[in-house]
Amino acid sequence: MSALNWQKIDTGFARELDPTGQLRILSCYQCKKCSSGCPMERDSDLHPHQIIRMVQIGRKEETLRSKGIWTCVSCQTCVTRCPMDVNTPAVIDALRAMASRAEIPKSVRQVSLFNRIFLEWAKRLGRIYELGMMGTFKAGSLNLFSDMEKFPMMLRKGKLRILPHLSRRRSNLRRVFKRTIKKGPK
Repeated sequence: MSALNWQKIDTGFARELDPTGQLRILSCYQCKKCSSGCPMERDSDLHPHQIIRMVQIGRKEETLRSKGIWTCVSCQTCVTRCPMDVNTPAVIDALRAMASRAEIPKSVRQVSLFNRIFLEWAKRLGRIYELGMMGTFKAGSLNLFSDMEKFPMMLRKGKLRILPHLSRRRSNLRRVFKRTIKKGPK
């Protein structure tokens, strides 16, 4: 395999995502520390370091169609491990915004649906109500009966509550949602 010719690599996609350079996308030198600590690495088609590399070399379509940008849970592990302070979760947020404006493949749409439902329940109650969230997701994805055998065991072990708990500070979270919506996507 030949070495990459840096004169032929298009960094326009990286500059489109990060025009000011604050996310430090072009600083990544692929040490893979972000991916080695990522809790979602097993569930993703692209790992954090691969997403950054795809952006660096201008593979826009492929990156936006990746399941990896939707499986990120923004835990910040990648940022804390990165020796170059590349803000991978912020890059992924920008990619999600860009992908939501584009055509999303069906397999990724399920992840997008889950993210929207998760945020809606958090906005409504100030915390997550797993039973309601999973019921809404199952109905929305038209996948009602998968995992049904796990339901009684999860109830018995107290993993799912029948009634939701309301956060006393849910109004604070609603204000955060309103500010974010007013600000709009990047």
